[in-house]
Amino acid sequence: MVRFSFIVPVYNAEKYLKRCLDALLKQSFKDFEVILIDDGSKDNSVNIIKEYQEKNKNIVLYENKENKGVSYSRNVGIQNAQGEYLVFCDADDWYAENTLEIFDKAIIKYDSDFVVANYYVAYEGKKIEINMTKIFERTEITKQECIAYMQSSSVTKAIKRELFIQNSISYPINVRRCEELSVIPVLAYKSQKPICIPDVVYYYYQNKNSASNTKVKDYSFFDVTFNEFKKELDNNYYQVEVEFRAIEQLFYSKLLVMLKSKADKKAIVQEIENFKIAYPNFLKNQYLKNYNKAKIIFIKVLNYKMLFLAKLFARIHEKLTG
Repeated sequence: MVRFSFIVPVYNAEKYLKRCLDALLKQSFKDFEVILIDDGSKDNSVNIIKEYQEKNKNIVLYENKENKGVSYSRNVGIQNAQGEYLVFCDADDWYAENTLEIFDKAIIKYDSDFVVANYYVAYEGKKIEINMTKIFERTEITKQECIAYMQSSSVTKAIKRELFIQNSISYPINVRRCEELSVIPVLAYKSQKPICIPDVVYYYYQNKNSASNTKVKDYSFFDVTFNEFKKELDNNYYQVEVEFRAIEQLFYSKLLVMLKSKADKKAIVQEIENFKIAYPNFLKNQYLKNYNKAKIIFIKVLNYKMLFLAKLFARIHEKLTG
């Protein structure tokens, strides 16, 4: 057994893979392995990994016979990991060289089984710090905060492997978008001591060709993953928190994607109406006061069906993030 396992799904990542691997292998904390799961790449990704394997005994490669999706690949990594803690990484991104050292110190200091840190959005030649942990009131995160606020992204976190195993949690393979919502916030909710730390450890590269930036026509995955997320919670006790997550998932994110994908106006209006029926008082949700101000403006614009302004917001957002 090792202390940490990096889990890296790989699909046609030859352009960025060496940068990712170099950063992982330069970790100042040395008790770790790197598990790479190639998901049927058509480029030179597998050969690159094998070249690194020859020089680094802590690299493990699994190859999917065909493209199965990132969820399937992450599940392979979880099932085969030897690490006490799992740290996920995307193949076009990278971690700071002292990341595992930072995580290990936090785990020991707070006896934590779930640690979340911050990240940079990285462009060519520049980076922007994204402070996700400032929304939590203290280092130790409450159950309410896990449900309402915990970022669903798998990266920037060190998660005890036992949390996945004991709670029978795996990534859903029936959806290709928003698949992490029913995994990461749920793991935080079920953990014994989730904590946040202020350190910035991850570089999220803005690759406009990534799956998260592609336009779609079927938006049902938002509802599927939200319903799976809800199943794991005490919805009666955490009604306000679940409503806030619905605002983020089903109103803000879903409608933003619909606008970016140029969905039919009637479909967008119907989506707004359906949400307001399900959550008639959502604008009074207490967690909105801590929400990003630009997002609040966008939500209010949508609430009043001011679609011209909503489309303008979506265009600006697309230029900034893809």
